[in-house]
Amino acid sequence: MKRKALKDGVSREDLTDKQEQIVDEAIEHPNLTHSELADRIDPSASYVSDVHQDYLEEEFIADAVTPDDLDEDIYEIIVAGMRSMEEVDRVERQYDIDLNRGDAKEADVVVWVSQGSYEFMVMIECKFHGTAVEQDVPAAMAWYQESSDVNQTLIISSSGFQSGAKSIARDTGIELYQFDELRREDLQGRMMQFNFNITVNPRQTEVVDIGLEPIEGSPHEGDVSEYVNRNPALFDAERRPIGKDVFDRAWEASLDKSPGVHTEEIDDRLMLLDDQFYRVNAIQYEVRELDSAEVEYELDAYDEYDLYMKNVLVKEEEQVDLVSIKEAIQAFEENVR
Repeated sequence: MKRKALKDGVSREDLTDKQEQIVDEAIEHPNLTHSELADRIDPSASYVSDVHQDYLEEEFIADAVTPDDLDEDIYEIIVAGMRSMEEVDRVERQYDIDLNRGDAKEADVVVWVSQGSYEFMVMIECKFHGTAVEQDVPAAMAWYQESSDVNQTLIISSSGFQSGAKSIARDTGIELYQFDELRREDLQGRMMQFNFNITVNPRQTEVVDIGLEPIEGSPHEGDVSEYVNRNPALFDAERRPIGKDVFDRAWEASLDKSPGVHTEEIDDRLMLLDDQFYRVNAIQYEVRELDSAEVEYELDAYDEYDLYMKNVLVKEEEQVDLVSIKEAIQAFEENVR
């Protein structure tokens, strides 16, 4: 479920014997908690945590994580990854928010969203507990919001909220979300299985001709048909590759075109042929429709998703978000870590 390795720039020669023993055990047994490692090796759990923080990095194997593997760390990672897939500017995990009195509050997840010229900060408190959240939690979070630059606060719980917590949240504007394993009995009455019959009308785009203008007395003249099927790359006016070829450009241009032959005028693009650059003036291409096909597709949301999240302060029939653990962890690794 996890992989652990030495951080870049860390050498084993920098480690004491005890630190190296902790590192070796952690790499060999990556799923052990800090307390479990401490029991094996005999230092304190806090010392094991310090060694992890200073010398080790870890990543989760997204494919291997199931709802049964959830703990506080993975729960926060999934929440952060899930939010990073939305239209946000930035997401941080375990981020220190400065308070007006001079100290700081470590928030589990913080999200920044731009609205025009204004940056909006959202603080998220994650509660992966076996009991419902009590009223002191939203009360404290409301105080942290009032004492900082936080604009909105969310509390996300795996075990729901007591009535007092809901009452305080309503009074203070804090949003409460239930975020837990998706079970068939949890969302009864909702449509969770879908059957689609889709008619696909495929199209083919073929480059017919390329209009070229020689640069700097290029020796190549006349017919360029031999180059049409070579995937010639395109360059900008500074002779830097743009990462596309003439077929990419023709395909993009053809997306809104009807079947037939079309010409796309080109500006500021060059092509390299036989070690000589040419200015590309136009690409002529033909769009053809192929035989249509009927595709049948079945989707069972319980097979595709692992977790669900819903706002507990709104009616039951309101929107429920479905989350894939794999996709959320992958998003965390790509966007947050």
